[in-house]
Amino acid sequence: MAKAGVRGWQTVAAGCFVWMRSGDAFAATSPTVSDIAGNPVWTALKLLGSLAVLICFIVLFIRFLAKRAHIGGRAGDLKVVAARQIGPGKTVQVIEWHTQRFLIGVGEQVTLLADLPTAAEDKAASVAPEVDFADLLAQRLRQLRGARGESEAGRW
Repeated sequence: MAKAGVRGWQTVAAGCFVWMRSGDAFAATSPTVSDIAGNPVWTALKLLGSLAVLICFIVLFIRFLAKRAHIGGRAGDLKVVAARQIGPGKTVQVIEWHTQRFLIGVGEQVTLLADLPTAAEDKAASVAPEVDFADLLAQRLRQLRGARGESEAGRW
């Protein structure tokens, strides 16, 4: 009985195939789906169109994620000048906002550690006259001896 069912299905499928093939004379005058699908130009256009749609979806998805996570936006005048990791998930950073600099600690929370001199103040300090180390040491030794009440001549 099962074999009769299989043969019946095969007979129906063969009949449909013959019926479809009988329309070949009509197919010669108008393109069918199989003719369009086999055309390399049509295949290339479908590929490029699909690629363009996919790229558009990817760009829109990235923009959506950027807005949601607040990334990719402009930071304005806020700049991270330097950063140093001091432990897992903990950093010390020097940030600059307009003309001010701040030393902050970042971990579970953000803490202001110090107000730092601005870049202009740093440049002014670096332009200070250089002092010879020997002169500076001699001056400091004189201060220390003066505080102790010792005389320079008797000491050396």
